[in-house]
Amino acid sequence: MNLNQWSLRSRLTIGIVMLTAIGFAAIFYGTSNALKNYLINEIDTELMNVAGTTAMRLDRGAQIDSDQDDYPVRRGRAHENSAPAILQRIPTTLSVTLLDKDGNIKGALGGDLTTYRITDYLDDFDKDDAQETKGLPFTLEASDEDFRAVALMLPTTGDTLVVAQSLKAVNKTSHNIVTGK
Repeated sequence: MNLNQWSLRSRLTIGIVMLTAIGFAAIFYGTSNALKNYLINEIDTELMNVAGTTAMRLDRGAQIDSDQDDYPVRRGRAHENSAPAILQRIPTTLSVTLLDKDGNIKGALGGDLTTYRITDYLDDFDKDDAQETKGLPFTLEASDEDFRAVALMLPTTGDTLVVAQSLKAVNKTSHNIVTGK
């Protein structure tokens, strides 16, 4: 059937329906991207908070002890100038990794609730890579899973602190919105 043979009302109705569908698709796409960006910004904020406090403790002489469950609590100003307590296990998707000057892993915590660990993808990461990030969050794209991370150079030791979070939950949420699951 030729479009010219349709009534003006039918052509206008079809046009309005098509424009509405395109508008809904654009709004849906924009909203899902806004949500993904919001979730990544929330991860970035968490990474920056953990990286800042952890870097200060490690730079003051704390060490990472990967296999301990008890986390000693030191509060108040009495311990302000003493060596910080050893950083111990944190069961979370967030991971803290300490690399030496050559990029070798000195210790790692967390990441217990993720399928893949960031330490599996830090083989080629060294202090030059950390300096390139300028202490800002970046995405580490890996073959199995992407990570959002912050890398900080410790001024006293020259070691590199990498605080990372898997993007699996963000990608899953974004995928579920798009597919409606």
